[in-house]
This record gives sequence, structure tokens and C-alpha cells, in this order.
Amino acid sequence: MISSHIKKSYKKGKYTRRILLVGYGEKLEHYESALHSRRMHGIKLVGQFDGEGVSIGGARQINAGLLREAVALTNPDLVVIGYPGEEHKRQEKMVAQALDLLNEKVVMLPSVPESYIGTQISDFRWIPMLTLNAAEMGFFQRFMKRTFDIVSCSFGIVLISPVLLLIALLIKLSSPGPIIFKQKRITRDEEEFIMYKFRSMRTDIPEGNAHWTEENDPRITRIGRFLRKTSLDELPQLFNVIGGSMSLIGPRPERPELVEKFNHEIPGYRMRHRFKAGVSGWAQVNGWRGNTSLERRIEFDLYYIRNWTLPFDLKIVLFTFFRGFVNENAY
Repeated sequence: MISSHIKKSYKKGKYTRRILLVGYGEKLEHYESALHSRRMHGIKLVGQFDGEGVSIGGARQINAGLLREAVALTNPDLVVIGYPGEEHKRQEKMVAQALDLLNEKVVMLPSVPESYIGTQISDFRWIPMLTLNAAEMGFFQRFMKRTFDIVSCSFGIVLISPVLLLIALLIKLSSPGPIIFKQKRITRDEEEFIMYKFRSMRTDIPEGNAHWTEENDPRITRIGRFLRKTSLDELPQLFNVIGGSMSLIGPRPERPELVEKFNHEIPGYRMRHRFKAGVSGWAQVNGWRGNTSLERRIEFDLYYIRNWTLPFDLKIVLFTFFRGFVNENAY
């Protein structure tokens, strides 16, 4: 009832937050796209000031000499400033003008990589500092996360035990080989552990060099294809969680040889190993799994690590059930 009333009010123009964009460039474009996502309501873009004639999202260009004048013309609740990295001086001048505004909230989109999301900003004797690797989990937070892991996974194993037995039987009947597939992976502090999965591939075809499984891989069995598509092959990792080598939620674990390669090639990749590897993760429930962009996956992993809370874990668990099991990129 309340939600329906609010949506109707938004359509009538009530409770709408008026936003003025200042500047131009990729950061501001991404911000505008996020504003108009399906989950955002009650937003009105009242214009764009100092945009170099390049309209973002069809925003009306505001012709004014100063930011204060543009604000007077548009009456925004929020002023969002963003410029390309090479326009640092221009951005500084606009920020100086923004400090004169009394009744409007002002935010600035910094020209930093997305992998910095969640970093801490502080000051040391009036010197601003951006702590890039601020993600750290204290003793109490680790205790809460570990307790959640043990309780939820123990309950889950009891609840789905008939499913585990049925899958084991189907694997045994469909092809020769072990029921459980074991493989070395990397978890917190870059420690190696043995990860468990239901076997989904034939044992008589060599794998070759380390790589992600691709579509129509001839090694995958018929039952294995179903298990991988539905992520049911990952269920034995609940025992990894109870054993302490994994967490229910966290960055997905990679093989040691891939980790070594990515550590040298991708800035910030080692940050993933500040947390235990997870059965599911923020990147996976947002579609970044399998043979998809590794850079985007890492950005989501680092966002999770820097913004971890227990409610965030619960949110990812729910998302896993509703949109994380079946995925078009799972082969």
C-alpha cells in the first residue's frame, strides 16, 4: 500500500528530487545512466551546466555565467559535479563556486578508477588522504560472518540432503569416475585449499592448460551440463564453508596458476584475497561469472570487500536464490 502510494506520488511529481548536472565526461554519463535505472524513482534532471555543449541524457543546457546563477534558474535539490580527469583545474574552479551554495547539497564525482569504490577518505593535519586498501574485518565482524556461515550451511545441508543424494546417484549412473571433483583453489591470504564440486566432466579427456570452461566443451557430461547451468555442482562447497576454507559469500576462488597470472596483470587483483573465497558473491549475482569481463568481476568483488556488512551477505544470499543459480554464462 505505502509503496503503491509513493509510486503514484512520483508520477504526479511529488517527492521528486531535482538534480542539476555540472560538467561533462564519462563519469557524469555513468551517473546519469544510474539515475535512470529501473530501481530509481522520484528523480528529475533539471539541466546541465558547463557541459561543453555535449548534452548528457538529453538534459537541458543551462546558459549562465556562474554556477550560482544556474542554480537560481533550475532550483535543484542536488548539484552533481563531474569532469574528465584532464579537466582538474576546471573542476577545482567549479567546486570553489559550489562552496557558495547554501541550500543545495553538492557532490563531486572523483576521477578515480571504479575499483577504488569503498575506499576511506580521511585527513591528517588538514591533509586529505584516500586509503586505497582500507578494507579490513575486525575480530567481531569475522566472528559474526563465521557464525552465519556455520549456522546457514549446516541448516542448508540438512535441508537439501535428499537433493545431494539424488545428484550423487545420477552422476554415478551417468559416467564412470568419482562423484566429487577436487581441485586446488586460492582463498584468504592467498592460501591454497581443496575445493569440492560435483563432478560434471568426463575423466577420460585431459583438461590441458588452465582456463575457464567454454560453451559446448566436449568434456561436460549430460547431467554435468544441467548441474553447471543451475550451479548445483557447487553445492558440495557448503562442506568447504563448514570446514573453514571458504565462506558462504565472498569472491569466487580461482586456481593458483590463474591467480599468479592475474596478480601480475591486473591492478588490485590481490585485494580479493583479503576475504575468504565464497560459494556465491556480489559479482556472480550481478551476472559477472564464467567467461565474462574479468575486470568488471573484480570491480564488483572489491566493492563487496570494501562495503561488507552482514545484511549485505543476506542480500546476496537472497539474490543468489532469485537470480544467481541459473545463468547464461555458466557452461
